[in-house]
Amino acid sequence: MMQTEHEGRPRRSGETLVVGITGGIAGGKSTVARELQRLGAHLIDADHIGHEILDSSAVVRQALRDRFGDSVFGRDGMIDRRLLGERVFENREALAALNRIVHPHLVAEIQSRIRELQACPEIRVVVIDAALLVEWNAEAWVQHLVVVETSLDEQIDRLQARDGLSRKAAVQRITAQTSPEARAAVASETVVNRGSLEDLTDEARSLWERLERMAGGPTSQDDV
Repeated sequence: MMQTEHEGRPRRSGETLVVGITGGIAGGKSTVARELQRLGAHLIDADHIGHEILDSSAVVRQALRDRFGDSVFGRDGMIDRRLLGERVFENREALAALNRIVHPHLVAEIQSRIRELQACPEIRVVVIDAALLVEWNAEAWVQHLVVVETSLDEQIDRLQARDGLSRKAAVQRITAQTSPEARAAVASETVVNRGSLEDLTDEARSLWERLERMAGGPTSQDDV
């Protein structure tokens, strides 16, 4: 684990601690976030919210139909996320268009959920699991931004195994995101995923101990 100088937005006394967990695709951030949830944090999963928006927002669905056509919709009328992903990760302009359509709704919903949770005094720590927190300038609205990084080879291997992608497609998805250097520049701290699930879980537990201290003392699932 490596500390950096950036400390995120200052936290007021008694305020819920909002922690962003980010990093490159298939880098281990969600493993860290889920362990923090198991230990007592309240988790906001950006991927899950994004899927909800794609499935339910008429505004977003129409904008995607206007930009990408009917081909990205299945016979059931739902967006084919796999096909849409293939389309956008092969074309940076298409990816930028998708982001312009979806991300404002996604960020607004995440921020709305943060406000709801902050209104509950019993909730001490909120963790946001999102790959694009740096792209969204989230260091301006979270108190602590944690970046989980691993080697490029590990990322490629995991992404190929997880999503059944070719090496070329895996590299395309990795390089479409912000560079590790850009993430490190705004991180409050960086957790290094060295490849072992056990090691990464231990790193998450150590992180939780630090977050508990920042939040003002021990918390648990019983609190939330």
